Amino acid sequence: MEYICPYCRGPITEGEVPECPSCHVPHHLECWHENKGCSVPGCSQAPDDETKIVVPASALHGNQTGRMDTITSNPPLIWNAAKERFEFVGGNVVPPPIPIRAESKSRITFTLLGAILGPLGLHNFYAGYAGKGAAQLLISVLTCGWGAIVTWPWAIVEICVINRDSDKRLMD
Repeated sequence: MEYICPYCRGPITEGEVPECPSCHVPHHLECWHENKGCSVPGCSQAPDDETKIVVPASALHGNQTGRMDTITSNPPLIWNAAKERFEFVGGNVVPPPIPIRAESKSRITFTLLGAILGPLGLHNFYAGYAGKGAAQLLISVLTCGWGAIVTWPWAIVEICVINRDSDKRLMD
């Protein structure tokens, strides 16, 4: 998985640098030294001149209404329901690194695998639904192919209905 450095916002290749011992966020070695520690706000490894943000557990678990609470620090946190996480409001706060997502799966490949090899569940393995794929494969193999009477219509329905992979990305 490739990450983005929270200090310079540049990509970090796998195994390039160690991660912060406190928050486990990877940084470039030069960025770590230039910032004199972790650049994630509130991290215990951040430089001493940076204001530490203290968020009580009640604020993290109790506020999911979309309203802003007054927390004992600046900047305050607000629950972003669309992204399902808390975010800092105001200031020049750099967010933690965001994993770069893989490209979405091909709908054509999913459909062809389902139509041709549907009873074996290969279309589900392709889309990341390993559990359903394993079920279709086991039903077909353990019944010496007679289970295809059930798994083939199942696969045809899936290729007509499913349009997202297991990571909820739309297949194109």
